[in-house]
Amino acid sequence: MTPIALRYQLGPDEYLAQQQAVIGDASRRALRTVWKDTLLFVGACAFGFLAAFQANNRILMVVLGTAGLARLLTPWDHKIKLQAQIAAHAEKSVRRRDISLRIDDEGLHEEVEGVRSFAPWPTVKSFRKLGHILLIRLAGELWVVIPEVAFLGAGAPSQTEFIALLQSHGVANETA
Repeated sequence: MTPIALRYQLGPDEYLAQQQAVIGDASRRALRTVWKDTLLFVGACAFGFLAAFQANNRILMVVLGTAGLARLLTPWDHKIKLQAQIAAHAEKSVRRRDISLRIDDEGLHEEVEGVRSFAPWPTVKSFRKLGHILLIRLAGELWVVIPEVAFLGAGAPSQTEFIALLQSHGVANETA
């Protein structure tokens, strides 16, 4: 195999997309727990509301009804706050940096600001196309992030050719 070399930059936009993908997976599990707790609380409020209705206690009906409806908004509020925190961190803390990625028979060789890392093919677990980036998941929940523009440079393979290369090494498509 002829080694493939890609050079590109990553910045806040790519960081944000990566974090939403990574946290999105964990967030879905957390959100299920939030929904379960929410439905339990709302059920208790509904039961109390019916008891208050039978007792003709309008104040308690208003309090329990309001509490139950307010709690129904919690899961959406949780997701919105999490996305806002990620976006604020990306905008404030993440700066653009140059990435050099070389792919050969041994695996993936990445260099970021003078730090070199290597991932042999068995540690390359899967990939996922997400908007304008390609995410490659490595062992240990590490990621290689490649923006679409990396495939537009002279001598660079097309994204389709690159994905075919990943698949030829047994790397699974997470969206398939």
